[in-house]
Amino acid sequence: MGLTLKTDPLGVFVSKLREYSEMFNSGRMGRMAVWLSATADRVSRKDFKDIWADYTQAYGAVRGEFSNGNSELEALFDEVKGRMPVIPSGALLSVSKMEDGLRQTMNPQQVFMQILNVFNSGSLTVEQRFYGMCFQYVILVEGIYDETLRYLLMWWDNTQGKTPSVQDMTIRKVKTELESRGAQSVLFKGWEPRIRNSIAHARFSYDEKRDKAIFDDVNRDDPTNTFHKEMTYNEFGEMGMSLYNVVFLTETVLVMGHLVPMMLSAAERLPK
Repeated sequence: MGLTLKTDPLGVFVSKLREYSEMFNSGRMGRMAVWLSATADRVSRKDFKDIWADYTQAYGAVRGEFSNGNSELEALFDEVKGRMPVIPSGALLSVSKMEDGLRQTMNPQQVFMQILNVFNSGSLTVEQRFYGMCFQYVILVEGIYDETLRYLLMWWDNTQGKTPSVQDMTIRKVKTELESRGAQSVLFKGWEPRIRNSIAHARFSYDEKRDKAIFDDVNRDDPTNTFHKEMTYNEFGEMGMSLYNVVFLTETVLVMGHLVPMMLSAAERLPK
């Protein structure tokens, strides 16, 4: 997602806008993808008439397109957007530097999508897809969702004039720190450490007759501290989707709330 301006800055802006369009199109945000593609064409022609009014309207429509009337998804969008306010000019990390900070989730996301494609095969049984879903859940929790939470904490602290230092924090610590800064529970829906442990230690199974995903965990330091959870296949899938929605919305707010207006402003200032 990085912006590297070489001899043709306008060409770079156009290319990035088209890249973002493809990202939204693959993320079920068709209207936003169309707007970004059309905006890339306008920027290539240096046609900036009413472009800020168009941008304001487009960004304002993101919440509705993502949530499709679902109040919980609306709340999640508001929460993520609220975690990523405008970065003050004197902040330690600029928007461009913050953009770089999200790149470390790109490779795990590519791995995640490849696994998703494999286990979504129509030739697999529900039980087989369940085991694939378990693998996906662990990758989401450790490498994508956890890094996204660290990113949101870093962004917030950066805007508050603090020196962001989050990489050595466990996900539990990050959650606690975010909550102390006002983060709402919707940001953490789907994250269940003991389900992660159950999968990592192979204490899970699927009862296809009852449509029940079964997870068990035992605390290694206290064998009496046990965990048992049963849910349907779809309920478990919704847990993973809740985690991925946080990742997707963080990227969405970064792009539409910060990078696109930065590019439009810079493109307008280029010589005619």
